[in-house]
Amino acid sequence: MLMASQKVRPTALQRFFRTSTYHMYAFTPEKPLRLVGRNFCLAISCLFARQSMLYRWFLISLTLLLVGCSMPRVIVLHDPLDAREHNDLGVSYQADGEFDLALREYRRAADLDDRWARPLINGGNTLVALEQWSQAAELYQDALHRQPEQAEAMNNLAWVLLQQGDLAQARHWAERAVAASPHTTAYLDTLAAVQARQGEATPLR
Repeated sequence: MLMASQKVRPTALQRFFRTSTYHMYAFTPEKPLRLVGRNFCLAISCLFARQSMLYRWFLISLTLLLVGCSMPRVIVLHDPLDAREHNDLGVSYQADGEFDLALREYRRAADLDDRWARPLINGGNTLVALEQWSQAAELYQDALHRQPEQAEAMNNLAWVLLQQGDLAQARHWAERAVAASPHTTAYLDTLAAVQARQGEATPLR
């Protein structure tokens, strides 16, 4: 059985301010530099597009003059969220079925903390929901490179390998997950599913 994606909760006040600020950041065009002066001038031209031809020529001339003289402003964008907040935002997107956005947040979380396995596990869970087995297995393996004793990553990798028909490796990782956490029902279910596919009797718990 696959373990679900998990959040790491900050305080409510932190979530409100940081997430609000992040949405302002995230939905700004990706380019870090914007020429605000030029965009403003172009907007003026569009506003009066239905006016007479003579008036249009006047506005075009005025726009070109302003563009040539104006100094663009540089806006530097800064991501206000830390790795755990990106992970939590990814879990929220995943719960809403926004898988592309969830994967984006998990990637950002993983990049911000290169020793933390959780966003890689959650990203693998998202790919499992999309039945992208190979990519999911890669993320679980990456998670185990970061935290070799992460039992959830072992279990979820075993489940993916089971779906791919790699029963020997599925058995290996399922047994390791159970050894690391013998009383976790999901891990026992995964091992039982592997054993059933291999034609073995399921042992009593």
